[in-house]
Amino acid sequence: MKKIFSLLLFALCAISYTACTNEEGIEYVQESSIKIVSRDVSFPAAASQGIIEVEAPGEISVKTSGQGWCTTTVSGSTIQVNVEQNPGLEGRTSMLTIRCGADSTRIAVHQSGVIFELSAGSQIMADDKAATYSFDLTCNTELTLNSSEEWISVAVEDGKMNITLKENNTGHIRKGNITYTAGTYQDAIQVTQCEFDKDLAGDYRLYFTDSEDGKLKYLSTTLSKSGNTYSILLNGLNLTIPVAYNQKTRELTVNGGKYMGDYGSYKVHTVIWDTNEGYLTWDTSVSMAGTFEYGEEEDGKYTILSFKDNGSWGNYHPDAICLEAFTATPPSKETHLGSLMGMVEPFLYRTHDDEIPAVASALKINTAKRCTGFSIR
Repeated sequence: MKKIFSLLLFALCAISYTACTNEEGIEYVQESSIKIVSRDVSFPAAASQGIIEVEAPGEISVKTSGQGWCTTTVSGSTIQVNVEQNPGLEGRTSMLTIRCGADSTRIAVHQSGVIFELSAGSQIMADDKAATYSFDLTCNTELTLNSSEEWISVAVEDGKMNITLKENNTGHIRKGNITYTAGTYQDAIQVTQCEFDKDLAGDYRLYFTDSEDGKLKYLSTTLSKSGNTYSILLNGLNLTIPVAYNQKTRELTVNGGKYMGDYGSYKVHTVIWDTNEGYLTWDTSVSMAGTFEYGEEEDGKYTILSFKDNGSWGNYHPDAICLEAFTATPPSKETHLGSLMGMVEPFLYRTHDDEIPAVASALKINTAKRCTGFSIR
């Protein structure tokens, strides 16, 4: 009898163990009583608002995951989500926990980083005509635009940045800037209005420090164009410096080894000189260059261009243009006679009225002496 009872007890235990073992494989999921009816929680980088509609058996409350840029306001079953502007390039996420009694559910709020794409580049080189330039623009945040000059206006419409320029009838080159800010991203576009014949060609003084005596001197010159050829005429000396003018960059370049004409029995050529290293070259691939700048002082207006090292001579840094005498052209070591003039830190300069601007005093050109002739040194 005891044996039968023991067998029955063992069978009951086995059945009980099997039942418990089967239940361990079952996952119980309690369905939330809070239903999300609709949500609008994916935002651009700009400050924005969105709505979450819920159904719940009672009053709801919302808690964010701690980021101050995302806040909520609850009105009945409607949750208004507010996000501040995201100034960075990276996106960000905040978690909302919606509670009703002991029940809760979570929703992620996503805000993208700043997206800014503009097809304009960093410069606009324009002629003197009134014109509007349109560039493709993609921006997902508030965009701030500023123009430095009254003749430049800028506006955004239908995915385009429209830049409008008034006609330039000033008789000189003019430049301005458009600055823009999108979040933490900032940049600028430089705008230049200029036509060579109207704004740049004409009489200048070519100032320089004479390498022989260290004194500031100048040559009376005329910058001109004939067909596609540009030159600086040294007035009264029957010599012309051939120059290259880049209409896109408004850069004026003087190359070495260029024939300027005859001075007496000499064949005069341009030579580029690094005065610090003591080397000079008439290699035509070496040059010095500059861009025109316009300035205004209380007592006058002026245009100036300084010839500087443009990186064309490798490790050398030229700071002077020499007028050198040769017995023949093209120049060579065998035909080189010597220097007629060493022009250190040369620059073109002219005023636009009868007054001499204060900048002339700063450059010390008021005391410069005119150079009217040369001799081999």
